[in-house]
Amino acid sequence: MLFYFDEAGDFNPPKANEHKCAVSVGLIVPETEELSVRHAFEVFCRGLKPAEKTARGEPKGSLLQLSSRDRFFDVLNAFPDVKIVPATIDLAESAKFLNNHAPHGMRVRFYEHAERCIHLTMQEQVRLLGRQFGNISFQQMLWMLTLTSCVKRTIEHMVIFLSGQEFWSCYERMSFTVDKVGTAAGSRVEQLLDFFLFSWIAAWSLQEPISFIKEIHTQDHPFVKKYDTPGGVDLTKLMRGNIRYESSETCWGLQMADIVANTLYGVVHDLNNSSGMLPFWKRIMKNCHCGPAIGPGLIVADNAEAGESKPPLNLPKYSIFSRIMEESQH
Repeated sequence: MLFYFDEAGDFNPPKANEHKCAVSVGLIVPETEELSVRHAFEVFCRGLKPAEKTARGEPKGSLLQLSSRDRFFDVLNAFPDVKIVPATIDLAESAKFLNNHAPHGMRVRFYEHAERCIHLTMQEQVRLLGRQFGNISFQQMLWMLTLTSCVKRTIEHMVIFLSGQEFWSCYERMSFTVDKVGTAAGSRVEQLLDFFLFSWIAAWSLQEPISFIKEIHTQDHPFVKKYDTPGGVDLTKLMRGNIRYESSETCWGLQMADIVANTLYGVVHDLNNSSGMLPFWKRIMKNCHCGPAIGPGLIVADNAEAGESKPPLNLPKYSIFSRIMEESQH
């Protein structure tokens, strides 16, 4: 199974009374669909104008005209088994609970945890993680939190919505590709993310375990055989060694995720449809299983130094999404 992750937005705290979000998007591509999806996307890219690509020829969501964005979703909507999984952090709401010192708070927690470690090697590893986390920016912390939420949701969507026998062969290999952070291989942020993807997802799964469907996920199901344990899903086996960081310039899956993320970012900042982006909400939802109650995968960071996020809030400003989906059913 192929997973691609990209983001849109700068994760900087908003100004007073400013509506501001940032977005992480996961794109799930079953390997059974890989060649067809890639070919269709390449045909789409050949039809783009030079102004809709970078100087190196990479298509960018931020450069697309509305007509080209429509054509992109014509391509994507033709493959309903390719799933969009959004995670949208409302930075304005999160600002009510967080402050710029949150990374330092996490460092303190790491040092406290290190003192409880029995082995000296483990103590030093935990202290190192604490020092590294204390040196990242507030914006990087929010990015990691949002991306981790997105990754957990993509795993859940795969298990529930791509569980049929036609996808069983796709469970042989898991590939999580994340848009590269900076230019240095193995950067500090990437090292931290490798750790926190496991620790945060594991912690959240204690409260909200990855669910199975009893009638479908029987003992002969490949996901159950390979990853299920008495203590829950084996996240280490599922993800360890399967996470890679690539440049979108050379990765078609990341390019598609970039266009989806940029479109969703435009949608959540165009709730009054002043720039013509709001109608793309229906196009996104054709490949997305998030219902009206969840909307754009809304999260509000609460106690981020503990790696937690509040569940989606019933914020009136997002009610337009539910109305659009209700109207489309009539």
